[in-house]
Formats: sequence, C-alpha cells, structure tokens
Amino acid sequence: MSDPVQHEKTTAADDRRSPDETDETDDDHLSDLEDGAGCTEIWEHLSERRAEANARAAETAEE
Repeated sequence: MSDPVQHEKTTAADDRRSPDETDETDDDHLSDLEDGAGCTEIWEHLSERRAEANARAAETAEE
C-alpha cells in the first residue's frame, strides 16, 4: 500500500526556485484547509485522505 502523501527528492536547483516557479508545491495536498489550520485539523485532514485512499484501493481490489 502506498502513502497518498509522497515526498520527492529535491536538488540544489529546486532550492533556488521560488514557489511560483515550481509546477507543484509540496503542500498541494493541504489546499482544502483554511489558512491558520492547526495541527489537529491538519492531522484529521490527512487521516481522512488516507482513509479515502484506502477505501478506493479496497473497492478496486474487489472488482
């Protein structure tokens, strides 16, 4: 089972680019959260995403 939140290796060139210059930001999976969300809200959001991904994987496996 793969984790829905994946981290990519960055290079020195990536560090020099501004967030506007990247194709995707590392926090796209948090875009549904309101600004100022705390640790609990973030944890709940990620847990819900993980549960949804697991449910989709289980449905696909049943087919």
